[in-house]
Amino acid sequence: MIFSMARTLRMGVTIFLWLGIWMSQPCSAKSRFLENPKRYAQDVTMNEVGGALTPDEAKGLIIRSIQLKGLERTDEDAAKREVLLHEGAPFDPQLLSETLHRFLALRVFRLAEATLRRVPESPTFVDVQILLDEKWTLIPGFKYGQGGGTTFLALGFFNINWFGRLVEAGANYESYSGKPGGILWYQDPRFLKQVSPLNLYANLAERSKPIETFSQQGERTESWFRRRSELNLQLTKEWNANTSFISGMGWHRDRMVRQDDPLHKTESANIFLGSLGIRLGRLMVDDYYVSGTRFESLADFSNRHWGSTTSFQRLTSTLLYNQRLFWLADLAYRGMFGFSDADSLAERYSLGGLGELRGFQDGEFAGRHFWLSNVEIRVPSIRYSRWLHVQHVIFVDAGKAAVAVQDFGKDVAVSLGSGVRVICPAVYRLVFRIDYAVAVTPFNRRGLSFGMQQFF
Repeated sequence: MIFSMARTLRMGVTIFLWLGIWMSQPCSAKSRFLENPKRYAQDVTMNEVGGALTPDEAKGLIIRSIQLKGLERTDEDAAKREVLLHEGAPFDPQLLSETLHRFLALRVFRLAEATLRRVPESPTFVDVQILLDEKWTLIPGFKYGQGGGTTFLALGFFNINWFGRLVEAGANYESYSGKPGGILWYQDPRFLKQVSPLNLYANLAERSKPIETFSQQGERTESWFRRRSELNLQLTKEWNANTSFISGMGWHRDRMVRQDDPLHKTESANIFLGSLGIRLGRLMVDDYYVSGTRFESLADFSNRHWGSTTSFQRLTSTLLYNQRLFWLADLAYRGMFGFSDADSLAERYSLGGLGELRGFQDGEFAGRHFWLSNVEIRVPSIRYSRWLHVQHVIFVDAGKAAVAVQDFGKDVAVSLGSGVRVICPAVYRLVFRIDYAVAVTPFNRRGLSFGMQQFF
């Protein structure tokens, strides 16, 4: 099974690479903004299009036409699914605002602006023109971390706008302490072409990871190696702009090998999972800035009656909060907590330097329950057109993983530090990150991490 999935992943990466090269060429048949490939939506003034109305002035006028300008790689029919306004209907400023937000939430477009023009020969009619500035969406993926004898490397690429249809797919090769793995994934944010979004996400993965246990003094006590094959499917249904419901199912097979045992003791598990969750609030996207609040809670269930090796339940919740500050700076916060009754090392929560607590070893803190808090203040220093922005970051990370909830306040892990982000706003999620962290408690350590995309 493991070798079969590995061959499948290698074949998938090869196919995606060829598709990526082919798709990197812009579609010459697509219209360019104002028939000028060197101009973008943010460069055009209201006076240039003439007869401009404000949304309040256009309220109640009958929409004669709706035009999308600036589409180069995106299929126009796919883009029109985001438009909540309809030709022949009265113009509604609220629907226009929500339409622009839907375009930005896809993260395919850097800007989405609207121009409203009264029809001279029919003063009760209005023409709506939506100006879009596309990002480059075929992105190489890179992540690297090292510390405490553990090295993680991920290389790959993904595109959130394959074939101009606003669907995402990607492939990653992963190496965890020299052990290879990989993942293929697919996501369609408008599955079945519904106006009320139904998001489909699926992945196939073969992953390796060392799992270690540590004493209260931070010394390694056990060293295991986990090889996991997995397949997951998740549907997210948007009820309204601020509420979504999540359901999913998954399967994974684990093979655990103890590295510090001369006999290399092994343990295997076969797990079938069901998931239910809710998402509240939303994050508003403005270029690479994010603002707003979003809370997500997901419950996972496994049961022996479904064919699983063991039964367990867990509840994992995440709060994201982003707020604009002074001098175009912004505050970013991530809070997480989780509760579980799983006994297996492979299913427990773990916190460490690669994705949760900078400055610590990967997986250094583990337990049935956890909480995590990350705070960043991001201050821009260079803003050069749409191709280069630089942010300076200061951060504080804190968290605790424990067997019992009563231990949440004991020996809390805290680190602080600073970093730099080099951002290309014209390209989706193209952020180069480097952070230097100092662990304050419970151990005195230092660590450097870098990679692509924001830490959270």
